[in-house]
Amino acid sequence: MHAPYEEADRKATGILTQGGNPALDEIFGLERTLYPDGTWAELDAHAEALAESERARGAKVHVIPLGGSGPLGVLAFYRAAEELASQLTAPVDFIVCPSSSGSTHIGLTSSFLGTSTKVIGIGCDPEPEMLDDLVDLSRSFSDAYGLAPALSPHQIDLRLDYVGPGYGVPSPEGTEALRYLARREGILLDPIYSAKTFAGMLDLLRKKKIGGRVLFWHTGGMPALFARPSD
Repeated sequence: MHAPYEEADRKATGILTQGGNPALDEIFGLERTLYPDGTWAELDAHAEALAESERARGAKVHVIPLGGSGPLGVLAFYRAAEELASQLTAPVDFIVCPSSSGSTHIGLTSSFLGTSTKVIGIGCDPEPEMLDDLVDLSRSFSDAYGLAPALSPHQIDLRLDYVGPGYGVPSPEGTEALRYLARREGILLDPIYSAKTFAGMLDLLRKKKIGGRVLFWHTGGMPALFARPSD
């Protein structure tokens, strides 16, 4: 006979107390150092101070910029665009992608510069100075690798109409787009970037502002769907 069944303690413990990226951090063994929220400049200063302390211990440090959006991050999407172009049986008319810190947007735009393919970045930040940041990022990429000329502002198609309540806050339109794609195609979007971008693309299609062969560039981010709100 089996021993009497004992009801297990079902209180969440370990990784079940977390969600989203923090859960993945723990699974992969990432060591985290947490700082109070602040401006980007303050957070960058914390990151550099931490990097210096690690270098002082003899560690080899690579500081990843916000969103991975430095020249190397742009290069990754520049090469991804080349891979896409090699797989297409016919050119696409538009590529619609999220745009925030900029590596995706600038990498794709730089790679398709001078072709018939137009890249549209749907802004996920409400800051008008984003365009200046994208221009600076393009210049740093051009200086670092020489693969494409630095982009001027008029060569970067950035749409700020679909941010919603603000960065990091799901928009009603984005949430509806998230549900639509999940129920129609079984593809999940994240509420902060790709859902707003998909909503923007659908709106542009409905208004006939884009057409022909349109490609949606999915940037992932599914763990955000399972992030637990902070207490």
